[in-house]
Amino acid sequence: MEPLDQIANTISLTMGVAWASGINLYAAILVLGLLGTTGNIALPATLQILKDPMVIINTSPEPFTNWGASIAEDVAVIGGLLQKMLL
Repeated sequence: MEPLDQIANTISLTMGVAWASGINLYAAILVLGLLGTTGNIALPATLQILKDPMVIINTSPEPFTNWGASIAEDVAVIGGLLQKMLL
């Protein structure tokens, strides 16, 4: 039963991240990196790079008028992923 649980957890993680990245990719990467760094989730080998602090730095400029929408998206993604991962 353990292999089935591992497969279910991997599918669950993949679906949650896919949903979150559709809203805001940067916030999804941030949450995955933080959760992986703190040991709250075990990231697959192919996602270990997300633990590097340089990955979470967003250097792309964003117009001032989009900040409100961007912050709302960030909150939704962070809240959704944390709810999925920790509950």
